[in-house]
Amino acid sequence: MQPAQPKQLKKFARFVSKEGINIDGISEQTVWKFINHGFIREYADFYKLKNYAFEISCFEGFGKKSVSNLLESVEKSRHTDGRHLLYALNIPLCGGDVAKKLLSRYKVKELIETARLSMFDDEFASIDGIGPEKSAKFIAWFKDDVHFQHVQHLLSELIIEEQEPVETGNKCQGLTFVVTGDVHHYKNRNELKAYIESQGGKVTGSVSKSTNFL
Repeated sequence: MQPAQPKQLKKFARFVSKEGINIDGISEQTVWKFINHGFIREYADFYKLKNYAFEISCFEGFGKKSVSNLLESVEKSRHTDGRHLLYALNIPLCGGDVAKKLLSRYKVKELIETARLSMFDDEFASIDGIGPEKSAKFIAWFKDDVHFQHVQHLLSELIIEEQEPVETGNKCQGLTFVVTGDVHHYKNRNELKAYIESQGGKVTGSVSKSTNFL
């Protein structure tokens, strides 16, 4: 069996990270061991680790209790949202912010299907903050048959908390906002920020000469 390559390690380490699918208690060293022992070949394989519980308990630093905690974390990670999922997939140029912007227009499965079937590289380019390069990279990734197949396997293991796409408009077009203090007509600041961005506005973290509303 070939030893794990740095690229593989980076890929799966990002998948299990807090910003990704968030499987608590899996270090890079543990990911490395799982790859080298053939437990992990694709993302969905993390949800089959219970089949190797005995083998894992024999690893240095592991025992029945630590394996039990690990498998509990794996099960807990089945419940996730679209932003964490897209970040976890290692799609080029798709960090948490890009994922958030895409999901403001599409539900997860709709987004994946649109990318897979799109005839145009700039399908998502009109979304604020995406642009043609990020759109093309995202679409190309899902058009890859291996990537798409692995995502389908993974989706069968997950329970995704979907958020309704935000209705878009241009009420805040060209305006810059800084959101501080309490909000009264929205659940929280993040919901208000999402609305402003959906209406073409920009939210920044500090006041500047370009700030229109505070």
